[in-house]
Amino acid sequence: PPVTTAAPAPGPPATLTIGGAAVLPAGPMGPMTAAVGRTAVARDAPVQSVPADEGFWIGARPGRRVWVQLSGAGESSARIRPGQRVSFTGTVVRAAAGSPGRLGLSTAEGAAELRSAGAYLVVDRGRLVLR
Repeated sequence: PPVTTAAPAPGPPATLTIGGAAVLPAGPMGPMTAAVGRTAVARDAPVQSVPADEGFWIGARPGRRVWVQLSGAGESSARIRPGQRVSFTGTVVRAAAGSPGRLGLSTAEGAAELRSAGAYLVVDRGRLVLR
């Protein structure tokens, strides 16, 4: 009889939870202000775009993504690129009126989306794992 080989078991799906509730994968993102102060945990979340040196979007596409801002002293040595996978633990913080500009987001890069979400994730760069 022919020899068959089993396909490798798929790894766990990419996830983002906030306060234990699944956020990604999910449907369209809505305001995140109710989650301010809660802990966010990402496991193998896809990097969607990287419009700023210290920040990037995770998720599938505009409207289904979350902004991640790296924190810590100095410039991050991490070179994050779209398509990479990230894992981390961070905190949900409120987006102030001027946050998009302060974080380096232009209109084309999702400033309105961040304002609409009302919050974003802050992650210590030392707790970021890239794959």
